[in-house]
Amino acid sequence: MRNTFGNLFTLTTFGESHGIAVGGVIDGFPAGIEIDMDFIQSELNRRRPGQSHITTARKEADKVEFLSGVFEGKSTGTPIGFEVRNQNQHSQDYENMRCLFRPSHADFTYHEKYGVRDHRGDPSTGWSMGWKVCLWARLLDGDHAYKLITDQLTLVRNEKKKGGTYPNLFDAHPPFQIDGNFGCTAGIVEMLMQSHDGFIYLLPALPAQWKEGSVNGIIARGGFELDLSWKNGKVSRLVVKSRNGGNCRLRSLNPLAGKGLRTAKGENPNKLYAIPEILQPIINKEAKLNKVELKKTYLYDLETKAGEEYIFLGK
Repeated sequence: MRNTFGNLFTLTTFGESHGIAVGGVIDGFPAGIEIDMDFIQSELNRRRPGQSHITTARKEADKVEFLSGVFEGKSTGTPIGFEVRNQNQHSQDYENMRCLFRPSHADFTYHEKYGVRDHRGDPSTGWSMGWKVCLWARLLDGDHAYKLITDQLTLVRNEKKKGGTYPNLFDAHPPFQIDGNFGCTAGIVEMLMQSHDGFIYLLPALPAQWKEGSVNGIIARGGFELDLSWKNGKVSRLVVKSRNGGNCRLRSLNPLAGKGLRTAKGENPNKLYAIPEILQPIINKEAKLNKVELKKTYLYDLETKAGEEYIFLGK
């Protein structure tokens, strides 16, 4: 992997936004060329973060420091080294995701090729916050997903800050990023219902704060529309509206009762619930894994007809 560009005149870059500094080394620069430091800094000042509501709220001075190759305002002909120190990075914000590969960040492919990766990153806003809500819901950690939702819903007016929500409910990723709205909405649905693993999982990642509630009209794979109510964290009433017919496999944390419901056996015959082959995960050697304790669940099959509605009660 190379970060060097050019042949006779080259630029080598280094650093990350979440690290100590970013910078570079210029080689092949002729001697005796006047270097206007004030002009360079003025250009950096134009794009300095934290000074406009349409840029990141991160506070950085973006002060460039020349380490070599320049003396008394002129180039010496030796490599010109420079750096810009980071002052407002928060690498610790990603510590709880040290052992998780992040979609869209290419860190899995990087790890596969080079055998190492830097898990750190900047505080999340917009799409990243929505993605993390969905991630923790998939990990069945509703309390963690709920915490991230409260972070996303932090009120933002005119102040400069990272993340949050404007009074009109737009995602505050300066100036605005719809991904945070869509992502968190999808994450909330994933907390209440998931249908990617061969069955419809009811209340898979319900946070402790949502002891009672209801949701109507959420759609599972296969065209099953659900109206779901719960009390004390357990399903109290479920209405399944089948748009296309076929087998509907339900997974619940408490027993269900209703006409046509039977204990599930074998693979789900509904082809829309076929489970793809999943490779063994790559686990960081330094990972301190927690013991996984899965909750007891009940698995049911329901043969449905298109256009029919089915009602079940929780026990």
